[in-house]
Amino acid sequence: KDQYGSISWGVENCNTVEAVKQKDNTVCYPEILEGMELRCRVKGMRMKEDMVLLRKEAAKSYTYLYQTEGLVPELRVKEVLFFDEGQNEIFRVQAPYMRDFSGSKSESIEVSAEMTADGKCRVTFTPDRNWLNEASRKFPVVIDPVTTTSTHANLAAQIARQARVLGDDAGNFAVVFAAIGITFEESDFFVQEFRRTGAIDRTVLFTNLANDPAVERIATTEDGFHDALYR
Repeated sequence: KDQYGSISWGVENCNTVEAVKQKDNTVCYPEILEGMELRCRVKGMRMKEDMVLLRKEAAKSYTYLYQTEGLVPELRVKEVLFFDEGQNEIFRVQAPYMRDFSGSKSESIEVSAEMTADGKCRVTFTPDRNWLNEASRKFPVVIDPVTTTSTHANLAAQIARQARVLGDDAGNFAVVFAAIGITFEESDFFVQEFRRTGAIDRTVLFTNLANDPAVERIATTEDGFHDALYR
């Protein structure tokens, strides 16, 4: 919840299980669905959730129910965006991807969204069974959606991806984007967002993670400034 609205969510038709607290602000819900466990972690201004498929026979899909106050959901490609009355994006459920134990990745996950009779938004994730059933697949497989719970990262990404230059040099420019003290997930969000929109082709990206040495934050700022000045 923030000044723009609130959102809460949970897994539909899940088993009643006891939460297991782990390190790094992580809580695990084992066997929350058949062959699945849910891991939740708060990272900065984001809630990172991993739905872990423990074995090939795990449930074929899973569904979240989102309840919002003063917000309207909209499905765009594989992302669910929540807007306020002024059509400003407040929350976002990012397009998920999955990776197996060997590091192989796939974005082949179907996402659907519909409103329930009691006003909740039902979002269903269905991973590609062909990819999961490949002989080379190594379990567990982690499905990684991220729910953005603040507008700041989205606003920064929007400014960078929508940047334009008028006149004869409209196609000859680059955006220098420097981010300091962000989480790995936030860094990945920026990269994936720029790739999704094509902005990565004209973006110079400098990132300093929260667990990087503090002195590198100064270097990140200077590198971004000098690149923008002399590019």
